[in-house]
Amino acid sequence: MGTFSLRVAVVALVSGTWGRTAADTGTTPDRLQVDVDPVSAEFNVSLNGIVWLRGLAPTAGWVGAGTLRHTGSTTTTTGVDSVLGQYTETRFAWTAGGDGTEVGTAFRVFADKETVVLVQDYPNGVANSSSQFGNVVAFPSFAEGGRETDLGAITWQSAFSQDHLHDAVQLRSLPTDLIGRSNGGPVIVFDEDDEHRSLVVSPYTNFLATAMYTTPPVSPPFECRLGNATCSTQSGTDAAGPSVVDLGHADNLTRAECCQLCTNRADCELFAFGDADAHGLPGMRARCWLTANVTGTKKSANRDGGCPQRLPNHKVSTGTMWWSAGISGQVESLPARFSHSTILSAGDGITGGLHSWGRKLQQTYNATRSADVGISHLSYWTDNGAYYYMYNAHLTSECDNMAHGRMDHVLLALIASWQEMKLPVHSIQLDDWWYEGGTDTPFDAASHDHMCVRDLKGKPALWPTGLPILPASMSYLLYGPFFCPDSIYRDRFPMVNSSDGLNSEPAPEASEAFYTALFSDQHSKGVPMTGFEVDFLQDQTEWFPYMVQEHDGAAKWLSGMAHAAATLNMSVQFCMAHPAAFLHALQLPTVTNGRASGDYQTPSGNLLSYGTAAPFFSAIGIAPSKDNWWSTPNQPRPRDLTPSGGPPPCDGGSRNVTNNLLHALVATLSTGPVGFSDAVGHTNATLVLSTCRADGLLLKPSRPLAAIDRSFSRMAWSAGASASGSPRVAAGSHVWATHTAVGNSTWYYALNLAQEGTLVAYNLQHSDLWPPLSSEDDVVVWDYADPAATAVLVKGTAGSSTLTTMQGDGHAFWIVSPVMDGGWAFLGETNKLTPVSVQRLFTFATGASGTLTVHMTGSVGEQCRVSAWKDGTVHTSSASIGNDGSATVSF
Repeated sequence: MGTFSLRVAVVALVSGTWGRTAADTGTTPDRLQVDVDPVSAEFNVSLNGIVWLRGLAPTAGWVGAGTLRHTGSTTTTTGVDSVLGQYTETRFAWTAGGDGTEVGTAFRVFADKETVVLVQDYPNGVANSSSQFGNVVAFPSFAEGGRETDLGAITWQSAFSQDHLHDAVQLRSLPTDLIGRSNGGPVIVFDEDDEHRSLVVSPYTNFLATAMYTTPPVSPPFECRLGNATCSTQSGTDAAGPSVVDLGHADNLTRAECCQLCTNRADCELFAFGDADAHGLPGMRARCWLTANVTGTKKSANRDGGCPQRLPNHKVSTGTMWWSAGISGQVESLPARFSHSTILSAGDGITGGLHSWGRKLQQTYNATRSADVGISHLSYWTDNGAYYYMYNAHLTSECDNMAHGRMDHVLLALIASWQEMKLPVHSIQLDDWWYEGGTDTPFDAASHDHMCVRDLKGKPALWPTGLPILPASMSYLLYGPFFCPDSIYRDRFPMVNSSDGLNSEPAPEASEAFYTALFSDQHSKGVPMTGFEVDFLQDQTEWFPYMVQEHDGAAKWLSGMAHAAATLNMSVQFCMAHPAAFLHALQLPTVTNGRASGDYQTPSGNLLSYGTAAPFFSAIGIAPSKDNWWSTPNQPRPRDLTPSGGPPPCDGGSRNVTNNLLHALVATLSTGPVGFSDAVGHTNATLVLSTCRADGLLLKPSRPLAAIDRSFSRMAWSAGASASGSPRVAAGSHVWATHTAVGNSTWYYALNLAQEGTLVAYNLQHSDLWPPLSSEDDVVVWDYADPAATAVLVKGTAGSSTLTTMQGDGHAFWIVSPVMDGGWAFLGETNKLTPVSVQRLFTFATGASGTLTVHMTGSVGEQCRVSAWKDGTVHTSSASIGNDGSATVSF
């Protein structure tokens, strides 16, 4: 990573210096620079001397707040954060003009020269902070006038924490539905050229209470420029024609103040005040333009409610708030001494910038992950798209919960088949069809009308004697999304109903006790439950009033669940969660993974949605899940439900999923769960065993497989080449990468897959890989499909070069192996989907005679085959893991 620089410059509005950067003044530009006006608190955010974002003074949004008035108190102090280090803080004191509420804002600039934390404090709290839309206090907020029209941006939001519509966009085109808590960030802003700089804007605290808001650009635009005698407006807007006289402007006014300013002038006909006040940002302050008709007279006919008409369809050039962040205006009150922070983190590239930001958050919250057999070992799943999934979401009578007969018999048959094939399954996931819920009519698809849990136990028709006893090496991961209003738990714990009355959850203060009892009940019945999947998290944080209205309501609910799991040595998977839930999980070690894709029921969409969501998960250290997968195509259809033979059942048993290897590959490289989902007797044991050791321990890379930076560049700027000539990924293609680090050496994995149709070839570059691969390093590049025929040496050269052309049928999977001393390149286990994995604990030594010795670990008696390349030839050697759990091979 390159050298960063950061400073805060407090400048005065004299001598024309406001808005100028280091580049303007001839000084050496800092990596990240924040220039703050000491009077207005407006600020510029610059990278390498170029202004990227123009920040506004804070504005209060709650009803009755009025204008935030600077008390005149601005202080500068220094301090030390235990994680981020030394900082200099510039603090402003404010008073709300309407109700006298005290607010503090601060710019905290860290000596690491890549980080700024923006703080807002409420010494006495806010008794009624609700504003329905917008933020309690918008800080930071940004105006037009920076580089918002030529920078790229990615935001992760909504269910599965996916990037917006699986795309990057140009910054000013951030989704206009970026509104509310499910869209609280992070946002990474990036420049594909000019050193591939990036800046992450993200909440730093109170993740589940934050919200970001954007407003759309207005077209056609109305633009005024200081010193220009005329302003162009939409033709016909003004009775006198398209030209009006510019009477000047005033900054930092509310719309009402702008209106009054125009009213007080005899020559003011119309006023223009930013576009954002029409899009739910009450209390915002912006630039106010005053204009007169060309005749210089004021027409009473254009008066509207005592105020001159507002120019329609306009966009002023500066001063208009279009992007804000802070505590959600849906929060009804804030306690005394409440504080909230937003972090700005600079980095190199998208992947590098995200990991730099994520590392800071993980260190701040001392983030760790508990042991979880569900992501460490091979598993079997019954989620949507699995062969034994039996929930009919559309209630079309295409299937019922007895589509496969008694599930206790099916599960025992599955276990017997795995034992026969020596498949080391360690956990079994049961999805939304397994428990008692809904209308309690287990033979009716409508029994899961809204999937609530009445009693977290097996439906008697499916499990007459309860869940089967499992072999000692196996356990259950049980699904339970939310609870019925008449659940058996209502008499034991205080429960809160959703706004529509259809579902319930424990009151926040009762969450830990509730989930402790829920999980303990399973253990007391002899059910070996080691994992819990909670679903519809985005929806639930909107369904339940306390999760919306209380600043810590959702946090207490999720924390209680996770703490209960910790007490019982269990893990938790978050499903359909927005980013705020995963950011909160930085404090919850038992939350080990989360869904990053749509359901496998739609295989192509399941794959494609994963790749662009994964960078977010990777950055914060939570494993992304791509859902279940079939290991063979054309699996048999369950019994017909009608005498004449009805439509296919809702489990999709008639599907022909031909890209089984690709799904297994993505699941394995995700670092999340690897859960196959076949019918009894229809599992490809060779493919399943390529994901793990003989004892079921999954063989994984060091970080999740994720979209490369150039995939996002293509989304933001279309296919072709960048301004500097560097290539972008072709439209319709998706290129993802990951790596395994062993000692000081790194192995890279790159996957090119087509959205549909023929795979478009991609020339893989050194700069596509992360951590950065020097173009001066010698590497051997090879196609996983045929190592012996394709392995080729790529000599290091100055400057970035093409490593290989990735092409094939449907997908291409290539590995980049480092060249070690003696000219050897270790290829690894070419019969495993992660040939060089973290779990094997490889070590290497080269001898004076030119030999390569490899030491590895595994399960006792396991047969391992590894390969290495030298001088154009691939050599293969085998070894058996000894009683000490290790083996050594030599080439």
